[in-house]
Amino acid sequence: MYDIASKFQIIGLTAQSQGALFDSAFELHRQLGTEIDPDQDPDTSEGFRASLQGNDKFEREASIACVSGRAVGLLRMYINSLVQNTDKADAKIEVAADHRRRGTATALLRRALDICDETNRTSLMAFGVNSDISHCFWTSFGAERRLIERESRLWTNETDADLMESWIGGRTERAREYELIKWRGSTPAAMLGNVATMRTAMNDAPIDDLDMEIGRAHV
Repeated sequence: MYDIASKFQIIGLTAQSQGALFDSAFELHRQLGTEIDPDQDPDTSEGFRASLQGNDKFEREASIACVSGRAVGLLRMYINSLVQNTDKADAKIEVAADHRRRGTATALLRRALDICDETNRTSLMAFGVNSDISHCFWTSFGAERRLIERESRLWTNETDADLMESWIGGRTERAREYELIKWRGSTPAAMLGNVATMRTAMNDAPIDDLDMEIGRAHV
């Protein structure tokens, strides 16, 4: 636990965390999500907990900035496990609207840099909402904006239902040349090469000027 300038307590958060601090962090997460997109359904407690859980590509670290027991800032770290990027970590820092420009994000960034030192990471990439306040914060530390992702909403109730039905109805004819293969457990040895090629081919999203390597699957 850290005490930053006697204002913030920086406390670790995991998928196994329980009690009032987890509840406060979850409430902050929901408030921030609604601020970004009021039309989106709020996340669930289970969904937020899952976002703190690591996987085969990333280890995850999270911390909250607290004032008087209330979570006012959230840090989520993604510690890259892919062999191509084991020198890198990603960070997302979010702060409650009434605690911005008070040093909360700086305190969480300090914790992020500590995690980088602890895990031998020499490169930290940040991501979040593309806003003026976010841009000012990160550029004040010498960071450069390298990639902008654009998201568009698709309202399913506004799609062409007849067109969707025609696609569904023609699925068998269009997929006639394909064969569906199932297995349990590890990928069969005879298919490893094809599966590795497929996974690598699907990882072709543009990364613009990001200092990272595209993950490639190898047999």
